[in-house]
Amino acid sequence: MGLKETQKRRPGCLALRKSRSTGTVVGLYQASKTSSLADPDCGDWVTVCEDHAGLVYHDTRSNAEGWLSHPEEWCPVCQGEEDPPEGEDINVKYKRAVRKGAPDFYLKRDPKTDAEWDEIAAFHGVESGAAYKEQIRLADEILLEILKEEG
Repeated sequence: MGLKETQKRRPGCLALRKSRSTGTVVGLYQASKTSSLADPDCGDWVTVCEDHAGLVYHDTRSNAEGWLSHPEEWCPVCQGEEDPPEGEDINVKYKRAVRKGAPDFYLKRDPKTDAEWDEIAAFHGVESGAAYKEQIRLADEILLEILKEEG
């Protein structure tokens, strides 16, 4: 079942989408239309990280929509403050490593020439291809540490 079909089946759900920054599914809900999220002491609009159950209430729909695309700013698991649920896939773990300081090298993982390395380095704001190669080595180390810690 796709996100649109899932959205239609959930009371109060106005949007479900995959976050570009984290790869997680996030949702926008009107809390008063769903009993599980209704809270008279909080705002009526809720952004929810569907993968990790992180959520935050907002006073206005436009405010909630503004936060929807950045779960790394409000979901404790996406922020790396809490442990992810059991069985989290490798792509989510990789994205967490990037947020902890490892460079994102998905753009082109295996450049063949120094010129290609320099081009990718420039894209990422690194002074040279050699420096970028070192960052990738460090990113791989960070990812391996995270994988070891999480089993």
